Amino acid sequence: MQLLIPVSWLLSLKKPYNFYIEKNIEEALFSNKKNRVSSCSSIFPMKYLLTIFIFVSTISCVKVEVEENPLLFFWEEMDKKYVYFEEKKVDWDSIKIEIQFLVPNIEEELITGFEKMIYPLNDRHVSVNLGEDIYITSPSKEKYFHYNLLADLSRYGAKEIIDFDRIDCAQLDNRIVYIRLYSFKYYIPDFYSILKPYNYDNGLILDIRNNAGGKESVMLDLAANFITGKQTVFYKKNKNGYGHNDFTDYKAIEMEGINRFSGIDIVIITDYWTYSSANLFASLMQNCTSAILVGNNTGGGGANPTDGILPNGWNYSISQNPYFDSNHKSLELGVEPDYKIAFGEEEYQKYTKTQIHPQLEFAYHLLVNNEN
Repeated sequence: MQLLIPVSWLLSLKKPYNFYIEKNIEEALFSNKKNRVSSCSSIFPMKYLLTIFIFVSTISCVKVEVEENPLLFFWEEMDKKYVYFEEKKVDWDSIKIEIQFLVPNIEEELITGFEKMIYPLNDRHVSVNLGEDIYITSPSKEKYFHYNLLADLSRYGAKEIIDFDRIDCAQLDNRIVYIRLYSFKYYIPDFYSILKPYNYDNGLILDIRNNAGGKESVMLDLAANFITGKQTVFYKKNKNGYGHNDFTDYKAIEMEGINRFSGIDIVIITDYWTYSSANLFASLMQNCTSAILVGNNTGGGGANPTDGILPNGWNYSISQNPYFDSNHKSLELGVEPDYKIAFGEEEYQKYTKTQIHPQLEFAYHLLVNNEN
C-alpha cells in the first residue's frame, strides 16, 4: 500500500514530527526531480504516520472544543489576559481540572463552572452575564448596612439635602459642607460653581461610600479641582505577553490641576463598596492632596476591565492593565484609610438605637477640631 502525501503538508509539521523529513528530504523526495510526491512508505514508517495523524487530530479537537465550550474559552481568555493571579495566589491550572468535565449545555453546570473560576478571584471587575437574567461575579465579603442620610446629617445642622443630579450637597453647622458623590459615570463640569452658595470655610466632607466607580476620565476631571500643578498620580502596567507575569515597566500617569480648594480641610469617607475608579479617587486624594480618609478600607478594583463575548453569546469582563498608586503600591486590594472607623454588624446595631453614624460623626468632629 502506498499513501501519497504532499511535500508542502509534510514540511508544515512542527518539531518533533518533521525531524524525519528534514533528515531524508533531499535524498528521498528529490532524487527524482520530475516527481514532487513520494510514497509515505519510502519516507515514513507507518508508526510515524500514525503518530502524526493522532497528534494533528488531537490538536484540532482541542481547538474546536475550546472555541465551542464557553467554560474552556473563558478559562483560556483569563489565562492569557488576567493580571492578578500571582498577587492573589490563585492556582489557575487546578481550577481548569475542576471545570473541564462540566457539561456546558446544562445551564446549572455552566453556572457552576463560572463560579468555580470567578469566586476565588475576589475581583468584582471579573464577571459573566446574560443581560439581567444571569450575572456572576465575586460575592461580597461584607454586608451592606442601610442608613438614613438626612436624619444622620440633621444631627449636624443640615436642614435639607439638595440633589444636583450627580451629587448631593448639604450645609452643616460650623461652616462645613457635606457632598455625596454617588458615582463617576457622568461628568460634573460645574462642580466648583455648585458649591459657591455654600459656606465651607472649615472644611468639606466628600462621601464616596457605596460609589462603585465609573469612568476614569470623569474621576480625574473631578480630582483636578483638588490637585496643585502637575503631578504623577498613578502608575500603570500593560500586559505584553500570555504569561501571568508578562507586563511592561511602570508607566506614569500624570495630570495637572487647579486647586480650587487650597487651604480647605477635606475629609473623605470610604467603605468596602468604594470600588474601581472611586477606589482610584481615594488613593489619589490620599497621596496627592492633604485630604484625610476616614472609614473602612475601600473594596479595590485596581485595573481596567475589558469586555468580550463567549461562544454561547454571554458577555464577560476581565481585569486588565493594573494600576498602582504614586508610591507603586497595587490598588487591587483597596486603599487603607488614615482613620479606620468600622461600620459592621455591631456598629450598625448601635446606630439603629442612637442614630449616630460613627463614620460621619468622626469626619465631622475631625473638621470641627481642626477649626479649633
